[in-house]
Amino acid sequence: MASIRMINNDADLDAALERIGELLGCRENSPEEAELLALSDLVEAYEAIHYPIPEPTPAGVVQGRLDALGLYEDDLATHVGSMEVASGILAGEITISPELAESWHNFLGIPVEDLLPEATPSPG
Repeated sequence: MASIRMINNDADLDAALERIGELLGCRENSPEEAELLALSDLVEAYEAIHYPIPEPTPAGVVQGRLDALGLYEDDLATHVGSMEVASGILAGEITISPELAESWHNFLGIPVEDLLPEATPSPG
């Protein structure tokens, strides 16, 4: 097992990713697998800080699910009553109501909480 070092910069990240590529397909319960798992954890921690993946917007969740199901915007329009509203929601210009979130949960299988924007505290 090679010496495992912390990942402090992108050059270290590149080296770790290269080594991970070399270790893929190693035997289970081997020193190589232990190295692979340790490097994977280090890469994940570094990327979480330096390259965070933003949470998807409700519109992004809907678009992703439509893509996965092979559906289109016009399929969605049947559940909101018009293409204009469907387009506005997918563009993030119209907020998804709790009632619509429930309807789309039943139609698309997306959890309701993933469709509703997070509540923001009111100023006061």
